Amino acid sequence: MKGKLFCFLLLTVFAFSSVLFASSAYANNQDLRQEIIRTALHLKGVSYRWGGTTPSGFDCSGFVQYVFRINGISIPRDADSQYYDGDKISTSDLKPGDLVFFQTYESGPSHVGIYIGDNRFIHAAYHGGIMVDSLNESYYAERYLGARSYID
Repeated sequence: MKGKLFCFLLLTVFAFSSVLFASSAYANNQDLRQEIIRTALHLKGVSYRWGGTTPSGFDCSGFVQYVFRINGISIPRDADSQYYDGDKISTSDLKPGDLVFFQTYESGPSHVGIYIGDNRFIHAAYHGGIMVDSLNESYYAERYLGARSYID
């Protein structure tokens, strides 16, 4: 009985520590970035919902926050806070998993998406829900504000 209890406790500690340290285990490698992209793409097609933060419906910043949270990274809720809290990076240095920001319906950062590579990003669009668009598309190119990273 003592052996079974010891094994149970050991497995519990291992499982708990792997959850606690998951983000730090991935924070310095490409695996975390790829997992963020996989998570985001898995949600493609989910409906847009103003203020939405769950797979029943997302707004842009709720989508980004959800994807990062699932992958062990805590980021602010709103696009403007995500913009100002993230590490500034140049467009030429964008990597999959970085965030791209746009000035849309108001001055300053009002829309956010996750860069997936090849000048494309995934985001919660008002018309279309979770979808992939190009940074080169005129609507987004004209409104592009900058990029931020939450991954080392």
